[in-house]
Amino acid sequence: MNFKQLFVLLISASLYSQVPKGFSIAAAGVQTSLNSDAVAFGDGTGYGAGFAFHWGYYETFNYQLDLIYSFNSLSLPYTEFTGEKGIEKMKTETLDVIWCFNYYFLVPEEDRFYMGVQGGGDITVLGQKWQPYGNSRVYSGNLDDSSFKGMPDFGAGLTFGVIAGYNRFKLSAKYNMGLTNILKNVETAEYDESHSYIGPAISGKLSSMSVTLYYKIW
Repeated sequence: MNFKQLFVLLISASLYSQVPKGFSIAAAGVQTSLNSDAVAFGDGTGYGAGFAFHWGYYETFNYQLDLIYSFNSLSLPYTEFTGEKGIEKMKTETLDVIWCFNYYFLVPEEDRFYMGVQGGGDITVLGQKWQPYGNSRVYSGNLDDSSFKGMPDFGAGLTFGVIAGYNRFKLSAKYNMGLTNILKNVETAEYDESHSYIGPAISGKLSSMSVTLYYKIW
């Protein structure tokens, strides 16, 4: 075997062992939590769909950018003015922009199973905000229908997960740890005679678990 043949063989082998790259469509299932000491939010499930782009010409790692539009929900206990109690679903729509660094400990090869870990960051853009049922309910934490008007339009978080794939399919399980206090401007129904807010400062950060299936288009 001469040098030219050896060079071609090495190039071919490296191409087969490169990590996946290209453009994919994605579908996700999401479980969302809002951790707050003042308000008893319940977990909720949702779903999303979008696109992903993978790039990087390396044998063991690459980069990934996801754009996922999701329909999410949480639950919040309430009491009617009549005394009736219940649970209201808080439904929102979000656009998540997720950047991840993927490291593969089972190196991908052509038509072979591969597996790895990932970590990165997430920026959430809140689209359709939750609208309370009406002004006849008092929610957990002494909140009313006007309490949620100050919720922010953006949030940020850190993402960690595992990935596995075969050929054109890839499956990712991620945990997103929210860093933004989305309840910072939420106020309870506690005001003095001059309508100045006298209630407590409320904090709450979103976290979520998601499972995403990707299919590579090109």
